Amino acid sequence: MQLRSQDLAVSHLDDETVLLDLRKSSYISVKGSGVELVRLLSDNRSETDLVSALVAKFDVGEAQAATDVRQFLDGMRDRGLLDE
Repeated sequence: MQLRSQDLAVSHLDDETVLLDLRKSSYISVKGSGVELVRLLSDNRSETDLVSALVAKFDVGEAQAATDVRQFLDGMRDRGLLDE
């Protein structure tokens, strides 16, 4: 899966990333591990890849990382921001 390839603008700021959905004229802002997940989702990645990346980069166990990734992806899916 990866970020939707059309009608989505992504801007990386200091400590946050902003995604502008041009279809819906809405945006979301993410911080912390969400910044890393958005960066990784610019390329095709599996959920397992995302969990492994969070475990490697942040002080978090695999179970917590898996929960965080699942919740993040669910929100992105609900907003229609992923190509799967």
